[in-house]
Amino acid sequence: MSRDAGAPRNRVVSALLSQLPHWVRARVVGTSASPPPPPRLAFDAQDALRSVLERRLIFVISTGRSGTDYLSHVLGLFQDVYAVHEPEPSFTNAFRTIAAAPHLARQFWLDHKLPAIARSPAPIYAETSHLACKGFLESGIDLGLRPTLIHLVRCYRDTARSMLALNTIPARTFNGVRFYLGPGDRVFLPVPLAVFDRWHDYQLCYWYCLEIGERARVYAERFRPLGIVVERVELDEIRTAPGVHDLALRLTLGPLSKDGARRLDGDLVVSHRVWQEA
Repeated sequence: MSRDAGAPRNRVVSALLSQLPHWVRARVVGTSASPPPPPRLAFDAQDALRSVLERRLIFVISTGRSGTDYLSHVLGLFQDVYAVHEPEPSFTNAFRTIAAAPHLARQFWLDHKLPAIARSPAPIYAETSHLACKGFLESGIDLGLRPTLIHLVRCYRDTARSMLALNTIPARTFNGVRFYLGPGDRVFLPVPLAVFDRWHDYQLCYWYCLEIGERARVYAERFRPLGIVVERVELDEIRTAPGVHDLALRLTLGPLSKDGARRLDGDLVVSHRVWQEA
């Protein structure tokens, strides 16, 4: 690949690296810097971990542009579920730091995510961010978490077209690098650089959808001995009230809240922002 051809991608990577902590950036680019500070656990981290281990967790394996926000509203219909989409502290903001230094995912859970989950007000905590499956799940499971994982699937062509329309191209545009895995990351469907460079943007978006599908398959196989279930859910399945009820049975979500029953009977959830995902 010529120097000119690689320049746009290098600029994107450089911009993202500039947002990393200096000692993480030093490890990535090979510059000298003072050694990393010792891990700092929030004083209530272990208490938070014990609290979180007493509740049920639901996370999502998904591409994004697949109805994850809508899914959070569906799960939030049930009285025992506290459902959020991309709350703070967010996987999104930590994603590229963890991609550069995977061992820091444990610290993110202990210092940030677990205390936030421990403060949630319901016995089931559901977070539908598509970033959880991109470098965070393994360390959470190592800490003892045993979440139910929803593999949320939208038609790959529709998802890839949506990504293309928003110019969020994995490994090629700023937000594509910020939010999505690329062939240069730790992936399950590796692509030689010479092949990747010849692909159209749409082909790269479609590859990304295939990567997430393979990731779900590998996780299902890897985590099954631990009792972790990966439940495949098609977006079209939960666009109707019967589909929502079926999801509740499959995931044993319990009864609808009074407000949830009203909203579902009124088709408010079925017509939610999922129609704006295109």
